[in-house]
Amino acid sequence: MAEGGYRERFIEIERQASTLLDELEAVQSAASQYTAAGKSLESASANLGQIAERSQGLIQEVGHLASTLDKIGGGELLARQGHIEGRIAELIQELVTLQKERIPKLITSIEERIVEVGQELATLQNERAQELAASVRRLQAWLMAGLALVALLSGASIVVSLL
Repeated sequence: MAEGGYRERFIEIERQASTLLDELEAVQSAASQYTAAGKSLESASANLGQIAERSQGLIQEVGHLASTLDKIGGGELLARQGHIEGRIAELIQELVTLQKERIPKLITSIEERIVEVGQELATLQNERAQELAASVRRLQAWLMAGLALVALLSGASIVVSLL
């Protein structure tokens, strides 16, 4: 093979190795994004818990206010307030249900996907490492063949110069 052929083959192998590294970086970036999304959902779950606690405190304060209004003759206001309390209690229950049921399912789903992406990444890294190792072995074989050819040609030129 001509020297240009070796050079072209070496450049092609180097290009393939560079492409493989770019693919690995893209997969690692995706895995990082899944991890960040999981952390955001955990934070949202904690915030919903705090909102539910604060809402319960507000209900208690409204109850105290209703008691005071009743003392001063606000029966109609108390009826409205009771309706509002009921609605607030329903909303709190919805928040608690959301926090207890839906968010953990989402977190579990994201965690499962992170594991899958990690496994895919490990498989891809292993495949790419094997491909890269095979390319390096082929390149070494070509280099050894080239060195042998150079040695052979050098030996032939010495014999010719002795004649």
